[in-house]
Amino acid sequence: KRNGWAMVVRALWVIVMCAMAEGLVVPVAPAVGRRRVICSGVSKRNRKRVTAKNTGGAVGRTASRKADVDMPQRLFVTNIHYEATEDDMMPAFRAIGPVVKFEIIRDSFSGQSKGWGFVTFTEPIHATVALDSLQGYRVKGRPIRLDEATSLAKKRKEAKVKAAYEKREAKRRQG
Repeated sequence: KRNGWAMVVRALWVIVMCAMAEGLVVPVAPAVGRRRVICSGVSKRNRKRVTAKNTGGAVGRTASRKADVDMPQRLFVTNIHYEATEDDMMPAFRAIGPVVKFEIIRDSFSGQSKGWGFVTFTEPIHATVALDSLQGYRVKGRPIRLDEATSLAKKRKEAKVKAAYEKREAKRRQG
């Protein structure tokens, strides 16, 4: 069984480690290893190599890697107990970071929960930490599952790109 406090402590540890990597918090002990990896996916070694190609077109002081741009801010929550309310779910997510909105999808006629919903965080890093640390967290006896809330069009586009890649790789292997 997972302990709720252990997950909260782990989430806070991840946030502190990211803050240390960004230089917001000074570590007590020096970092171990040759290369220090910055939270945004840019290592200290190649920090200056931020270009239009790897930022999706944004170059300048606020430029970040494509992975940061694609980080989820909204999560899809499923396997929610049918009697659970937003108030039952919010403490777990608020322990990770500030929540803009939590919505449980309900049946329009009966008003009963459909067992799934969405949570939106103010920062993508909080959503990423929640995705890692709250997977399987029990609310009213049921373990919740989390996933990125992506649109159907985006999923179709990703599937199309993946299929094209696999087709090129198969052709390359044959010839």
